[in-house]
Amino acid sequence: GARAPFGRQAPHPGVGGLHQSLRLRPDFVPALTNRGEAYAAKHDADRALADFDTATRISPTSAMPLVDRSFADMLKGDYEGAIRDATAALARSPAAVVPDAIGR
Repeated sequence: GARAPFGRQAPHPGVGGLHQSLRLRPDFVPALTNRGEAYAAKHDADRALADFDTATRISPTSAMPLVDRSFADMLKGDYEGAIRDATAALARSPAAVVPDAIGR
């Protein structure tokens, strides 16, 4: 199903629990994206981007890390990066991007 991007009222597990999950399984993309969203919700765009970059490297066909990264790009004021990431996410999976963009 569609997820709310971190800028909305989406529930986020604590960063500490995600650190523990990633110590056990550092390639677990859902934990990376959730931790990135938690960092971004705390306005820590650099750490968020690092997690989204890692998730994108591990899962190069997944659109969601790119969707999340586009929001973190905006937090940093990198609007060209946000457009680049959102465009790449749309190319991979329009359905993953459009529901979030319209708030569903």
